[in-house]
Amino acid sequence: MLPPDLQAKMNAVHRTRPNDDTKLLEVVTAYATSAHIPLEQAMVLGLGHFPVAGPAHWTHDWLLPRRGPPIHLHQGTDVWAAMGTPIRAPFAGRLRYEDGGLGGLAAYVTVADGTYYYLAHMAGTAPGLASGAHVTQGQIVGFVGDSGNARGGPAHLHFEVHPHGGAAVDPKPILDRWVDEAIVYAFALATNPTATTAPEPVVAAPEPVSPPRTATAPRRTARAASIGSRGNAAGQIFVIGSLLALCGGRVIRRTRAKLARAPDDE
Repeated sequence: MLPPDLQAKMNAVHRTRPNDDTKLLEVVTAYATSAHIPLEQAMVLGLGHFPVAGPAHWTHDWLLPRRGPPIHLHQGTDVWAAMGTPIRAPFAGRLRYEDGGLGGLAAYVTVADGTYYYLAHMAGTAPGLASGAHVTQGQIVGFVGDSGNARGGPAHLHFEVHPHGGAAVDPKPILDRWVDEAIVYAFALATNPTATTAPEPVVAAPEPVSPPRTATAPRRTARAASIGSRGNAAGQIFVIGSLLALCGGRVIRRTRAKLARAPDDE
């Protein structure tokens, strides 16, 4: 039974419809074709701030109950994608890995104003990266997995946004807006392949500050590294074209079917 105060917070959320990146991937593919460049290179710019480099979908699960333990309200958005799908840095910033707790193997990307992005349940880290590294927007920092308390469930990325280092805010509208912006921008790239300016940042208004999580050293390296290349100079982007061909709607449909089992992750 959910405590009354948590129930009230959950009920106060105005939930929006599920979303996915199908249209975005179509437009980015068109950009790659028009620019005569590999798809993985087109994704560096074309995906904008979106953190998953492959077929993905998500629902408005902000503040839905999670058993933990302890029982709590979901502080992020779960982005469902195939095991091993590359995870991107939403912005340029300082990288920190941790391994342990509910989130399992996770990455933090912190930008200049203290805002940080928390990316959890990873299957592995990107080869050559370690805590303290500076990453660029779109650089691969890990791979979608089921570590932590997501073990045994469908693979996904647990994604949080903490403006100015404070409390988490609802990331669903942020993800939705990033996808919409990236579609417009990728379409512009497709019609003008020489453009190189990235989309403007979109961050929700900050809420009261709470301390960030304590870091611990990562204990795992990339189990999913076999899906990609270790030497790609274009932001360490991995071979995503084959991932798209292998995954597609089939993976999305299968993952959605598994959602009948309510997740107990963060």
